[in-house]
Amino acid sequence: MSSKTQGAKSSSITHYKRPSTTKRNIKVDHFDLFESCARLRRIRDLLDDGTEHNLDSILCILGVDSNHSYAMRELANYLLFGFFDLREKEYEEEGYDDFVIEDAIFLIMKEVVHVYCNPINYRYFEPYISAWRGLRIWCLSDKSYEDEEISEDFKIKSFVEMTSRCRKIGVPFNHSGYSEKFDKMDIEKYPIIAAFAAEEYSGRGFFTLNFDINDISQPLHRAFSFVDPVNFTSRILTTTQQFENQWNAFFNHMLEETKNVTGLDEQKVFDPFKFYFDHGKLAYTNFTKLNRKEHPFVLFGSHSKKENFEKSHRGQTVDKVTLGTAGKTGKTAKHMVMQVIAPNSPLRCCRTFFFGYDHQVIIPDGEVKRSISFSLDMCALNKIYLIAVSVVKGAIDLYTETVSLEAANKFVLSKFPDALRRAEVNLPGKFVSYLSSKGCLEFSLKGYDLNGLPVTLEERRRPTCCVKCARIVLYDVPSVEYEDKILGTVAFSESFLDCHVTTVDTATGKLARTSSHVMLTEQIPPYYNWAVYKNDREINSHVDKFCHDLQSVDLGQLLLANAPGTLYSMTSGSSGVNVSCFGFEKGFIFTTKLNGSTVLPERFIQKILLVDPEDIKKKSVLSLTLDSEALEHLPANLADTSASHITVMLVFETRSKPFNNLYKDLVKIWESGKKFKRTSDVPEVLADFYSRVQSRKAKGAANEHLNDYKQDYESFICSLKLSSCQSVVAKKHLPIVTGESDDVGGFTQSCMVWITIVGGLPWSHREELARNVVEMTKSSFKWVVIKASDESDNFDVVNMQKNLTILVKEWKQESKGEDSQILRLMIVPPSSIELIHIVQGISSHPDKNAAQYLRISSVIYCIEQSRAFIKPYMTMPKLLDQCSQGLVSAIVLTGDPDASLAVRKKDDPKDRIQNLLRNVNNDVAFLLAPKGQISRTGDLETLLAPDFWDDPAMVQARYFLYPTWILGTFRTSPSDPFMYELSLNFKQALEKHRLLEVLKTMSEAEGNLYYMYGKFRVNRGNPQWVELTYWVPGKEPSIEPCGAPTPSSGGDSSLSFIRFYGHKLKEKLLKDYLRRCVPPKPQKKQLKTLETLTESEKKVVHSKRHLEKPPPGTFFNGTYFVSMDGEKSYTHPNMDQFLEDYVQSANKEIKAYNQKIDQQKWTDLFDLTL
Repeated sequence: MSSKTQGAKSSSITHYKRPSTTKRNIKVDHFDLFESCARLRRIRDLLDDGTEHNLDSILCILGVDSNHSYAMRELANYLLFGFFDLREKEYEEEGYDDFVIEDAIFLIMKEVVHVYCNPINYRYFEPYISAWRGLRIWCLSDKSYEDEEISEDFKIKSFVEMTSRCRKIGVPFNHSGYSEKFDKMDIEKYPIIAAFAAEEYSGRGFFTLNFDINDISQPLHRAFSFVDPVNFTSRILTTTQQFENQWNAFFNHMLEETKNVTGLDEQKVFDPFKFYFDHGKLAYTNFTKLNRKEHPFVLFGSHSKKENFEKSHRGQTVDKVTLGTAGKTGKTAKHMVMQVIAPNSPLRCCRTFFFGYDHQVIIPDGEVKRSISFSLDMCALNKIYLIAVSVVKGAIDLYTETVSLEAANKFVLSKFPDALRRAEVNLPGKFVSYLSSKGCLEFSLKGYDLNGLPVTLEERRRPTCCVKCARIVLYDVPSVEYEDKILGTVAFSESFLDCHVTTVDTATGKLARTSSHVMLTEQIPPYYNWAVYKNDREINSHVDKFCHDLQSVDLGQLLLANAPGTLYSMTSGSSGVNVSCFGFEKGFIFTTKLNGSTVLPERFIQKILLVDPEDIKKKSVLSLTLDSEALEHLPANLADTSASHITVMLVFETRSKPFNNLYKDLVKIWESGKKFKRTSDVPEVLADFYSRVQSRKAKGAANEHLNDYKQDYESFICSLKLSSCQSVVAKKHLPIVTGESDDVGGFTQSCMVWITIVGGLPWSHREELARNVVEMTKSSFKWVVIKASDESDNFDVVNMQKNLTILVKEWKQESKGEDSQILRLMIVPPSSIELIHIVQGISSHPDKNAAQYLRISSVIYCIEQSRAFIKPYMTMPKLLDQCSQGLVSAIVLTGDPDASLAVRKKDDPKDRIQNLLRNVNNDVAFLLAPKGQISRTGDLETLLAPDFWDDPAMVQARYFLYPTWILGTFRTSPSDPFMYELSLNFKQALEKHRLLEVLKTMSEAEGNLYYMYGKFRVNRGNPQWVELTYWVPGKEPSIEPCGAPTPSSGGDSSLSFIRFYGHKLKEKLLKDYLRRCVPPKPQKKQLKTLETLTESEKKVVHSKRHLEKPPPGTFFNGTYFVSMDGEKSYTHPNMDQFLEDYVQSANKEIKAYNQKIDQQKWTDLFDLTL
């Protein structure tokens, strides 16, 4: 039935070696602890979501127990970050097959997540699941798992117990891309589901008759397609690199194809992109039909008219043409339009590229050369396209800020014609009107999920985090030179990912939204032109000649030859272009492989600024401020017609060979001129630009820029993580959480009340630890201690806040306003209350005047290592939640210190809990304090350190794991099951041998009792005080001699007590158990009657008196009695009289016994009136 039965075991007992792999084998790009919790919350959000399903749980069964359901595996892979795909080879090399590793069941509920697994796959799963809130692990010990019958029985019983509180269960039935009709009977065929109906387990019949089973495949698929930080880095960026590699191959291909540019045909350019799109689909055939509404295409010149453009976009076939015939009037085309789409991915972009020089070139012999291809049409296409690019980027910025499709659309429709009129394009007015009309101008902004399927974007509503694509198309741009002729279509699109973080002003409580986005296709050059026509080549040849001569008529002597650098324009905001720089006495020449040359004589240059940073790790910038005359001599993407002057910048690596050559020759000459200035400080006007170029490489060269990423990538990932977790961040903390700053502000002398919170399980000696900390530091600090009862499941935060307000007020009066006076507050909450509940009650204190004096110093949690597990791998409820990152600064181990150092048996629980806690919180400090006793000064300083709570890593983790804690609205719940303490008091001494028998009975019973502790007397004849410590799952009670308990004020020193810890404790049942530890109360005997005599009693009476003389007329012949009538009898004829005599005698004794009982004084064990 199970995975082990069918594939993992060949006999009833199989010995497995332990996996050597742990968290160290998880790739960073494929796992994030905070996102693991966020993914679980995302799945839990499907429960009680207000839909018709209204589920209370989601069930995921793996392996053979679900007939190897792909849908179930997909959900498990989502929660475990692709574990079953990414680490399959690894666990196979360890010697395990799928039957063992996929032997797992997940049951996700609102507050609890149940995980059934085995000791083998547990060690793989542990790093992935240990931080899940409400985790309950059902797993056998290694020894028990080796017995097949025991392991199978445990699995089914665990499954029955896991589902016992469920009513409506959701199951994934279809995996992504498929949509088969859901049938409950298909679920009933699962082996583990069929076993549920067995009489020896649930005995309740068919699973689908006991529970309302619903298919939740579609909601799960939407959750899977959510772009979170992990699949952004592992999937989106990986696809981005592949996507850029396709473009890289395209640009390399064009190096060869442009040698015969007029013979270049659309099909040859298009085939690599089509092959990439079509064959990439084969890996995910289930998405093929769903994701073919948009297709890649390449169109040249006028062949890109609207009809062909729309057909190609839909994937319909159009005739292919060559570049030499695709222009107006059948001549050479000036541009081509391309759309490239990554298969099964949201990445896509449109680009328009150009052929021929887009600017005038000054030959350095005094003669002006103009490319034949540079015409009014060429100028118009360039400017229209660059304006379109700028408008799309502006629309993306606006949408990111407003989340409004309408606002973005209005921006494009108004901004484009305005920019077109301001640009010096020399277009007739009717052309501007046409280009701005609905028939020509089309703008769209669409969303796509991880698989490239469309996502509906709603107006001003934060959408499911998805990749978006903004596209502008200008259909059938008319020719300026030839009336009634069209140049073709111009298009541009950019894929981007946006995220939104909610911030709160803690002073006013006002919420705001901070938006950011990253351009995913920004590395694909938005502008490119090939100067490859005959006249262009002639110009390149002329310029190249002068670049290699030592002297020029106009530019003077050549001083810097062929220095690689990156050319930017600050005013146009263009991408950088990798160039070769030639520096002369009176000017510069910049050349590229295909884009042609740019010549800037001295007369165009107004100022030269060299930024030479002292830090050699930073880049150097040579800034050239040009006058407006240089405008028509600059490449179109570097020119800005709206500016009175243009600033272009050449970026070098500091102390590189080109930089040294620059210093060696050019700087010496320039320093004597008035135009040159050198500085190590970045001018304010260049500050933004300078900060951008420091963290990225150059863009623009065809095969050199494609693997670069956006400069604020890390900051965006932090913002995306906050958005994914739906965190609300205090404004003052936002720079810390995003990694932009590590200055938290920390403690000041005005923080008059420093709070230390000490939590722990009831038997963890947390009260003793708190008491010892206060005792050891009372000479240095004044302490106030607040301790709540463990018997309560409700902590009144409002009452605590009121008490804190009063405390601050009284302390301010007592300290007389001296800021240096510090009050230490120790809070010891009930063990069943989550620490975050206390924390957010303090952080969201409604009285701002009091709140400014309250600061949390540290949060401590106490654990008795040997009593952390209630089953082999199941910890006490809420134990792991209480120790999570961002919350606890120190975990104090209060168990036996020698146990930490002694040689332990394999897989000792004490080691297991520490390993588990390290996975939950790898930054926490572990301290040893046996029974709460601190022995080292360093440990005391760690516990009271004032800066732990405000450590940047703690602040980040707090926002990721507790998204709304700063508002005080993070949802907490009592432990499930709810654990509490019940105390019973008595005065009588117990009998030790009776007590041991009772404890054994309690440990063997199926129950909910976990821990007992008490002090009482034993041995009624010679009473002696003992201390009982009993961890019930461990079945090893400890009874040691001790002194009498210290009574509370006015208390009774003779009073004994035993405290029970568990859930659903029944006081009457526990009292009955303890009453069995003392001699029972004597019971009165019932008077006898003839009717109540037993046969045995009658036989005894007859045996004693059967030899007495029978009445006359009867004689005894030695065997039986014979009457005169010859009747025979084995019973004495006077037997009735004998019985009456016996009853009278026995009743006399009974009455005497009962009289003695009445005269005795007996007291119930729990009668405290003595």
